[in-house]
Amino acid sequence: MLRLCRFQPQPVGIVTAITASNAPGILFGRKVAQALAAGCTLIVKPAEEAARVTLLLAQLLEEVGLPAGAVNIVMGDAPAIVETLLGDPRVTMVTFTGSVQVGREVMRLAAAGPKRVVLELGGVAPFIVFADADLHAAVEGLVAAKFRHAGQICASPQRIFVEERVAEPFKALLVERLARVKVGDPRDEATEYGPLQHQRNLQKMQRLLEDALTRGARVVTGGHSPGGLLFAPTLLEGVTDEMAIAREEAFGPLIALATFRDEAEVIERSNTAAYGLGAYVYTRDLARAWRLAEALEVGIVGVNDPFPATIEGPFGGVKQSGFGLEGGRYGVEEFLLKKQVSFSLA
Repeated sequence: MLRLCRFQPQPVGIVTAITASNAPGILFGRKVAQALAAGCTLIVKPAEEAARVTLLLAQLLEEVGLPAGAVNIVMGDAPAIVETLLGDPRVTMVTFTGSVQVGREVMRLAAAGPKRVVLELGGVAPFIVFADADLHAAVEGLVAAKFRHAGQICASPQRIFVEERVAEPFKALLVERLARVKVGDPRDEATEYGPLQHQRNLQKMQRLLEDALTRGARVVTGGHSPGGLLFAPTLLEGVTDEMAIAREEAFGPLIALATFRDEAEVIERSNTAAYGLGAYVYTRDLARAWRLAEALEVGIVGVNDPFPATIEGPFGGVKQSGFGLEGGRYGVEEFLLKKQVSFSLA
């Protein structure tokens, strides 16, 4: 008997997509484009702070001929909407970007289905600088990766580990560069970053800063607000792995500087975090770079690269940073069932 087998990909069905406010356009595109490419329809619940961007993008899709009902936008009471959607048996999948706390609730609601789940949550990414690194490039890379959008990027670095031999020159270069960071009106082309999005973001920054200072950390530069929701680029030193800043996502322009002696130590300390989204490694040693990329418990690693995420590559985390992928064909596959079809040819 001859048997012919093949895998038949099919769309999972109706998808609920829940997006965050920090990058509403990117998050809409990552979820909607890939779900549509897989043949799914969507109900999108945008963050209330950024609903207009989502509506404008949906309007563009309508104008270019997307069939009515393919992408639907729902706004209002977020908990009630999400509970209703995830309680509906017609919804087969949920993809969520946001905090760990809300992600856990989304997963709990989806479990009753059960429904397929993709979670893209937070991070406290390590930024590792070895003695052989180009220190100027490392400083520029850190500033570029960390302070875009006032640090309100889930994969932005937060814990800075510098090899002891170059800790002082690196710190001097970093302090000088931070002194030149322009914070202010985002409409000014010279501004490098503007205000935080919420009062709660500012309050969280202040809480983490106060905890670190109480436990013995020191402010090297920054540590204050020039007014409103603006916050100066802040560098702490004397930070230990027990402090909240080493374990919780700041989601703001706050970084913690620490030193390490060798490769094994920095790998261990980097991996102590409950999160595992991104990591950054600066070194000229290619073999070391590959060892770190393999050993670090994260979903994406930038080697001498402050922007490792790409449109075509897989983006996602491990541990409490979530699971599932967005980006390229890997993201499309999240929205596909793989049905096996077997033919018996007698």
